[in-house]
Amino acid sequence: MSNATIISFETLVDIHNDEEQQVIFKVVQPNEFGGVQQAFEYQKETMPLWGSNEESVSEYGKLLRESLLRHEAVKQAFKKMLLPSNEIRPLFLYIDSDEAEQLYWETLVDEQDEFLALNPNWPIARFARSAFTEIGDIDEDKKITLILPLRLFACLSGVGLDPKPEWLQLRAAILRAQAEGLSIEAKVYVSNVDLFIEIDAEIKSGHLVGIEVALIKDNSSELLREMRKYKPHIIHFFCHGTVVHEPRLEIAPTTDAMEDGGRASITVIVEALIRACRASKTWLVILNCCHGANTTELNLDDAESNNNLQSMVRKLVANGVPAAIGMLDTIDVNDAHVFCAGLYASLFDKLVEVVTETPDGQLAELRFEETLLAGRTNIAERYRNGNGRQSDKRQHQWALPSLYLRHEQFYFAIQQKDGSQPIIGIDNQSPKDISIKPAIEPDNDSDREVLRFLRMARPDLPIEIRKRILEILTIKPDTPGALFGEL
Repeated sequence: MSNATIISFETLVDIHNDEEQQVIFKVVQPNEFGGVQQAFEYQKETMPLWGSNEESVSEYGKLLRESLLRHEAVKQAFKKMLLPSNEIRPLFLYIDSDEAEQLYWETLVDEQDEFLALNPNWPIARFARSAFTEIGDIDEDKKITLILPLRLFACLSGVGLDPKPEWLQLRAAILRAQAEGLSIEAKVYVSNVDLFIEIDAEIKSGHLVGIEVALIKDNSSELLREMRKYKPHIIHFFCHGTVVHEPRLEIAPTTDAMEDGGRASITVIVEALIRACRASKTWLVILNCCHGANTTELNLDDAESNNNLQSMVRKLVANGVPAAIGMLDTIDVNDAHVFCAGLYASLFDKLVEVVTETPDGQLAELRFEETLLAGRTNIAERYRNGNGRQSDKRQHQWALPSLYLRHEQFYFAIQQKDGSQPIIGIDNQSPKDISIKPAIEPDNDSDREVLRFLRMARPDLPIEIRKRILEILTIKPDTPGALFGEL
């Protein structure tokens, strides 16, 4: 991290008047520019709104840069950071100020008005102050050991959301990483019955190695319990998020996903997710969330609402998770999918590199901030200018993903499970090419999963849904009514 530039922000409160507050900032690193505090001044009312004109994003980033460079030490630190080099020089913002937290720092531009976050040399991430220091500590007694396989836990469900495109992006990234030598497994929870059947068919056919699929039940406690049992290194949510009353995720169980409209009946508050992550020693949480369907209840230009959107990921990191990615504001579902594709391709590529080049038991460093560029670029390329050839980076959507980190560097040691070599997956056959064949054995995993769901189903589960779920079973029960009442 010696090549990083770190700027800290904090709010000073007048001890004689709580309403008198001032944001101050300084350079923390490089050390030669550090120590001098100065008031951070910007004209909030002059900051352009997203989409107000085609130059609003670059203008926003330019105004942020000008506000920063009023501090002479920051100006010198930026000058050093932007010197021509083949070295990656990340910019970290250590923010302990609600007012500074609400700004879209990811839009910062250089003197040529080029966005830093869209350049591989200058990734941008935010630090969250944490009381926990054991994760990422280089101390021999406290270092993390990655015992392969790497485990991913994914929950893909939201009312009105089609989870299949998100699954296909995850699937492609997993198969590619396996083919390149990364031992990786995944447990995928879905509420869409048709997608469950499709994934299960691929698993049975042998085209998906190390993948499990399950239907989402009717309560968050079971989902979080399964998460803790699985002990994932990476947790991925594709669902809705909301900030009404308190920040939380809104997940549709199978019954909600098959009904039109309405609100999701499963909610996961951030505190419950924090407990599950800490119990699992999770490395990275990705909240690839569209904003909740109740956006009419919010003023998205309201500072408090936007701060709550960010606080989901900030709280995760502040409470011990090494890294978390979330959206600074409402994001289009298709932007979420292409971000997912780019992020996981980059993340798994980096893990393949680290795992293959690091001897067993040796420390390796994982730089999460270097993994967001591909996802940002994917989003930017969805928005093209009039000639249809060049991506229009003036659109703001690419700047919405935000990475929060703990200030400690993240190191881990690698150990192959039982001394074995990584599992290699070589079949990239598309799901549409897989024919669904009934299983021969009645006691297979998918039947057990479906029967388990039926036994826990709500008494008022509609008869149409009951019949569709029964169709999933490869071996039909003689008396289906015994499972959940007369049909």
